[in-house]
Amino acid sequence: MREADHHQRIHAYLDGELDAAGLRAVEAHLAGCRACREALAAARALGEALGATAPPLAPAFVAATRARALGRGLPLAPLWWRGLPVAWRAGMAALAAVALVVGAQLGREVAADRAAAADLAAALDAPATAALLAEAPPAATGTAR
Repeated sequence: MREADHHQRIHAYLDGELDAAGLRAVEAHLAGCRACREALAAARALGEALGATAPPLAPAFVAATRARALGRGLPLAPLWWRGLPVAWRAGMAALAAVALVVGAQLGREVAADRAAAADLAAALDAPATAALLAEAPPAATGTAR
């Protein structure tokens, strides 16, 4: 048998996957092969190391940590905001309020302009208007072509 076959059988031996005949054959081979015995010992040690888990946390520790975390609460303002001088915070709040008012006013004007633009577009899309513009001399329309 090749060495790779022996290693496969050793892992099957460790996992309990061999029948009685296979079990006897591997045990007979292990009795006479030092390399396979060392491979078996290394595989067992690896399995034990991977199977070991950290001890569970004490329930009192978990309860105390949970109580501390819940008792802190969340800060009302971000940390960068609390580090600014009061005058800066007031100025930034005023600037935000002005930006809000200006934005609202611009939004109203844009909405009104959209209605006028829609009316103009409807008038320009009308075939009669297009025909009038095509027949009129450039001076009469007020635009240069």
